[in-house]
Amino acid sequence: MLDAKAAIQLHKSFVAGWHFYQLWMQAVETSVRYLDPSTGSALRLRDTSAGMNLWKCPMNRFDLKDLGLTVAEVHRNLPPSVLYEHAIRYERDSTIAENGALVAYSGEKTGRSPKDKRIVQNAASEKDVWWGAINLPIAPDTFAIVRERALDYLNIYERLYCFDGFAGSDPEYRIKIRVICSRPYHALFMHNMLIRPTPDELASFGKPDFVIYNAGAFPANRLTAGVGSKTSISLSLEDRELVILGTEYAGEMKKGVFTVVNYFAPKRGILPMHCSATADKESGRSSLLFGLSGTGTESEIAEIVF
Repeated sequence: MLDAKAAIQLHKSFVAGWHFYQLWMQAVETSVRYLDPSTGSALRLRDTSAGMNLWKCPMNRFDLKDLGLTVAEVHRNLPPSVLYEHAIRYERDSTIAENGALVAYSGEKTGRSPKDKRIVQNAASEKDVWWGAINLPIAPDTFAIVRERALDYLNIYERLYCFDGFAGSDPEYRIKIRVICSRPYHALFMHNMLIRPTPDELASFGKPDFVIYNAGAFPANRLTAGVGSKTSISLSLEDRELVILGTEYAGEMKKGVFTVVNYFAPKRGILPMHCSATADKESGRSSLLFGLSGTGTESEIAEIVF
């Protein structure tokens, strides 16, 4: 007969196993393929459980060749269930936690690398950037070299992941963000961070306003002028591109989006604020909670009672 401790552990194992089974079955459902009788192209079936219609277009119709990426297998806006499947299948250390979260590792870097952040010094924007110990300048030629290094690395992969989403909820002011990466974990992270487009919005997404190239598993060349280490987070405000090398910490993508939003918003008559917000359902009154990253501004929302 099991004692109480063993019984609790057995129950936890059962719950975790059942949750994994549900995730796996959802992944299987969204991964079913059939052939288009007119073209012979592989199509994905509609995910009836999630009400998604993102799988009706042939997978080979979307590519990133206009950005210099020639990888044929590009997975665009995969649902979490399939990203879980890819992470477990293709990444050795990825697992699923007891609570159902995907466990992935960012390697040596477990936080941001602010000293490795660079911004292209350009006449069009240099007077609007607060240059200093954090915002260090690099030449346009250096950015081109860093970008080419990232593209060369991403092009060796059998498959890439692309997530198209929005920074900002107002259709008039939101920014279209495109994230290109080699790891399902990074695609899942940005799936959570950005506002996800509807199927119609994704179909008409068009050219993005900002592109992130995440080649973080490949180091930067520390001998490149203006780089100085094996980690490089390089931003071009004119090209509207962010290139990540030498760090797999996903927060670099989020902070890159923040930087771009905070730079362009005032130019459009919008005041950006680093805060969280909540509202009373009955009166509509809002509360803004200001604080630096990691100080609990989001957590505090759960404690507010109107």
